[in-house]
Amino acid sequence: MTRRLALVIVGVVVATLLLAGAGTITLSAVRAMATTIDEVTERAEEIAVNIDGLLQTDLPLDTEEGEQQLRTRLRLLNAMRTTLALDELVVLIADDKGVLRGDELPAGLEFSDIRPDELAVGTTVAGSRNRTAYAAVGLQGPYDRLWVVVATRRITSGLGAGLVLFLWASGATILLALGAAWFLGRRLSRPIRDATA
Repeated sequence: MTRRLALVIVGVVVATLLLAGAGTITLSAVRAMATTIDEVTERAEEIAVNIDGLLQTDLPLDTEEGEQQLRTRLRLLNAMRTTLALDELVVLIADDKGVLRGDELPAGLEFSDIRPDELAVGTTVAGSRNRTAYAAVGLQGPYDRLWVVVATRRITSGLGAGLVLFLWASGATILLALGAAWFLGRRLSRPIRDATA
């Protein structure tokens, strides 16, 4: 009887801990994804609003010197991504026919993710793919071309140290449940043992 009571008590405690842990991890992951997508979208929109000033070159874009100057400014903008708390930052520029090339997209993203047909001026497309949040903002940029700012950031659950603390607390709770089950089992079964003796 003592063993059965101990198994029931410990089973209930373990099941409760598993449900609480699974719920916490699921809610944390959903919240982390939503928060990361919102933050990446905000950063991409901030960059898009200021893109004229950041990338305006002195030379025409259709010259080799103008294109080189623009590439240099794009590299500088990409170097700022750590300051902006982004993993990758890419600016796509439509050609003179309005067609975007997708070969410069951040790693892990596909052209269909940013939905180029929806990236009209001022439109924002955001989402997640493979644990990476992304946002793409389309705008009419310098030289009357469609420019698309694409920003990404890895989604982290944010549990980190909290998960370790939860595991330690779960272990301590199971040990307490074992102790309580053993004590209650001995106490409740004593009259039966005495009567049997």
